[in-house]
Amino acid sequence: MAVKVYGWTISPFVSRVLLCLEEAGVDYELVSMSRDTGDHRHPDHLARNPFGEVPVLEDGDLTLFESRAIARHVLRKYKPELLGSGSLEQSAMVDMWVEVEAHRMEPLAGAIAVECIVAPVLHGRERNQAVVDENVEKLKKVLEVYEARLA
Repeated sequence: MAVKVYGWTISPFVSRVLLCLEEAGVDYELVSMSRDTGDHRHPDHLARNPFGEVPVLEDGDLTLFESRAIARHVLRKYKPELLGSGSLEQSAMVDMWVEVEAHRMEPLAGAIAVECIVAPVLHGRERNQAVVDENVEKLKKVLEVYEARLA
């Protein structure tokens, strides 16, 4: 049975899962959903995720939601060497950097995406360039830390 991912590709959360599946070389099926038609509010989807959000991953009998949890599952199951040695210390380091991404990088990148993509496309308003500039500067500092760690 192929892994299934439910969601829409424009979602950065779905993209996070698809990136991990691609990196791990996993065959998967993307079950495309439409936010506009409310696919995420249908009872069948709410049975997969009671919060009605995407992505949802079905991997055999396992159903998961929350993109970071899905990403860790995919890597642990299909490409564990990407997560290090598997020692308690290495797992703690992976968890720490996942938290850094969740709390320091994603909010800044998300704010930029809202102003550059969501606001003009979905809400018909011009982006607030001051918000973009402020978040770009903050994001640069976070990325400098990433670069120092990953270099």
